[in-house]
Amino acid sequence: MQVRLLDTENRRDVRQFVEFPYALYRGCEQWIPPLKSAASKPLQRQAHPFHRHSLVDFYVAERDGETLGRIAVWENTRYNAFHGRHDAFFGYLEMVEDAAVAHALLDAAVAWAQAHGLERLRGPRALLGPDAGGVLVEGYGFRGLMGVPYNWPYYDRLIQEAGLEVDTDLLSGFLEEGWQLPERIARIAERARQRGRLTICSFNTRDELRAIAPQVMDVYNHAFVDRLTYYPLTEAEVAFVIETLVAIADPRLIKVVMHEDQAVGFLLAYPDISAALKRCRGALWPLGWLDLMREQRRTRSLIVNGVALLPQHQGLGGNAILYAELSKTALSFGYRYAELVQVDLLNDASLADNQAAGVQWIKKHRHYVREV
Repeated sequence: MQVRLLDTENRRDVRQFVEFPYALYRGCEQWIPPLKSAASKPLQRQAHPFHRHSLVDFYVAERDGETLGRIAVWENTRYNAFHGRHDAFFGYLEMVEDAAVAHALLDAAVAWAQAHGLERLRGPRALLGPDAGGVLVEGYGFRGLMGVPYNWPYYDRLIQEAGLEVDTDLLSGFLEEGWQLPERIARIAERARQRGRLTICSFNTRDELRAIAPQVMDVYNHAFVDRLTYYPLTEAEVAFVIETLVAIADPRLIKVVMHEDQAVGFLLAYPDISAALKRCRGALWPLGWLDLMREQRRTRSLIVNGVALLPQHQGLGGNAILYAELSKTALSFGYRYAELVQVDLLNDASLADNQAAGVQWIKKHRHYVREV
């Protein structure tokens, strides 16, 4: 077996990296295939804005022409500068159930970190801080979600056997059909509205969403400073995230908390089109795009992938207003189910808010660390 550095200018190498998970999870009902066009973006050094400030390398593990695993490893120079660290990161890890493969891939990542003068290895992460990461360690029986990692149960064991330790865990949960906003949260939201300090801004078109999106990203850059994966995004990365969000969003589901004329909080929710992604197996053509558009209209499930409020406006009922708007929107558009994605176990305030709103935790994702 060998671990080979890929040439991202070579289409065959890119295709090998992107397509390996489709073979690995063939027959797995819970795994949701990403669009191949989206899955290839991290390897596009000229197009993906992360490559403008940091170095990333991609590897595959092979034996006799068969792909056995893959991994990416990088230094996020903006993360390290902001946090005062010397960390390397790994991500996009996929592998067969073979301890030798896991050791070889993660040893390659450790060697890369050592060669670049870094002190520890963390992951799995995505290149961009707002994107979901981690290894699923609980909730295998539930269907995966668009943009959220799903993996076989053996990953946690093989990663720890390869010398990595648990760093932190992230929880995902759901609001069940027939969910009603708890009376206490409704009262807090109503009092906050009556005070008139905070208001909700809603949207009908993607152009309206694009206009407010830079303010939303500014909130992200201040509200998530303590988040495990946070680093200050560049203007190009902000634009990249905005266009990705706008492409999948139903503008009517995005809610922004305003104080006077300035955004101070947000709730990002979008239709769960995972069923259509499963059917099209990552391909938009010839008819995948049409199925995705139809699924946006017929799905009765929501994905909530971000709730934030600037620290100086917390404690004034803003979070309660956001949950009240989520409840009202879900009911008015016929949604019966919502899943909230990846709340850090170290974020006590967010965990408490979600539990008070009635969230039931069903999945856990894990990050790891190793000194190098």
